[in-house]
Amino acid sequence: MESIGYQYQLTLKCFLDYGMMFNPKQIIKYRDELEFTYEEHFERVKKLSNGLKHLGIKPGDAVGMLEWDTYRYLEAH
Repeated sequence: MESIGYQYQLTLKCFLDYGMMFNPKQIIKYRDELEFTYEEHFERVKKLSNGLKHLGIKPGDAVGMLEWDTYRYLEAH
C-alpha cells in the first residue's frame, strides 16, 4: 500500500528539528510584530529549558503557563 501524508509525526519538536536541519536562517513571523529565525527560536527554547532545569523542574513535572497564542507559548512547548 502506498504511503499517504507525512512520514513523521506533526509535533512541535518535529517542526523545530525540521527547521533547524533544512533552513535554520528561515524567518518565522509572529503577527507582523516580531520575526526571528529557526536558529534564534531554538536558542530561546534552549534558554527556557535550561532556566526551568536550573529551577529544579524535571522531565515529567507539571508546569503551568498563563499564555495563549503567543510566540512564548510556542517556545514553551
